[in-house]
Amino acid sequence: MTISVNAKGKSHAKSLISSGDVDTSSAWSFSADDGNALLGENGDNWAAYGAMHLAVDSSADPETKEHYKYPLGKNGKVYRSGLIAIRQRAGQQGETAVYDAAGALIESIDGTRSMPKQREERFANAELRVVMPPETDACKPKRIAGYAARFNSMSENLGGFRERIAPGAFAGSLLDADVRALWNHDANIVLGRNKSGTLRLMEDDVGLHFEVDMPETQLVQDMVMGPITRGDVTQCSFGFYTIEDSWENVDGEMIRTLLKCELLDVSPVTYPAYPETNVAARSMEAARSAQPQLWQNDIMRRRLELDATV
Repeated sequence: MTISVNAKGKSHAKSLISSGDVDTSSAWSFSADDGNALLGENGDNWAAYGAMHLAVDSSADPETKEHYKYPLGKNGKVYRSGLIAIRQRAGQQGETAVYDAAGALIESIDGTRSMPKQREERFANAELRVVMPPETDACKPKRIAGYAARFNSMSENLGGFRERIAPGAFAGSLLDADVRALWNHDANIVLGRNKSGTLRLMEDDVGLHFEVDMPETQLVQDMVMGPITRGDVTQCSFGFYTIEDSWENVDGEMIRTLLKCELLDVSPVTYPAYPETNVAARSMEAARSAQPQLWQNDIMRRRLELDATV
């Protein structure tokens, strides 16, 4: 078996991508019925069949299905998830040319579609406390204070990788970002804002520290201050856009480091979580494309599952 890149299939895929005939969200599958649909009513349209495959086996008859390998689309569209599947299989088989060809097509897809920044959220299992004003200055508002993020603290597993935050990741945001303090990331319950001076943020050796002058409303007193004072709510979270990150393989485990983040909000949270995010999944794929030697097969399989949801 001699597998090589199918130049006609690659060219056809580029044409489809240029014209916008791309499926970026559906899970990938390619059945016998899908293949027969490409062959047409007479079952002999090998040009159409081959145009939807990224590789060929030169040892097989060109007018047989065995000649064509790695389907990349169907129904007149290239499937991004199909290209991810090709990369996984080609990487496992050591078929570098096919692996690289699929990667180039993925980059073409990501470069031609509009990719708005997507919000991520992370939580910090860190100090959160109520700060009462001195009895001699009862006019000052009650405050809450804590760490929304801890530097160099490893996260739990986020679905094939773990994550940490580099010191200085929020430095740019502290200079010019318009950051809110929210309750449970609910934009309807604003506790403070750095532009108004009611939210104060700083980085220290531990992480991202915040302090909020709490609104003197009954809703906030009952819903927010009460649970924090009682110790029912003790953890914080922050919302952000990733500006720059890096990936490395540490003892067989993939580690993402957040180097620069655009901070959106900090928030006391009832149920902290590390949600899997599409933007992290895309960053993971980009890193794997740039340094495939770092990635283990089990990580590649998990990545395929994540990309199928993008």
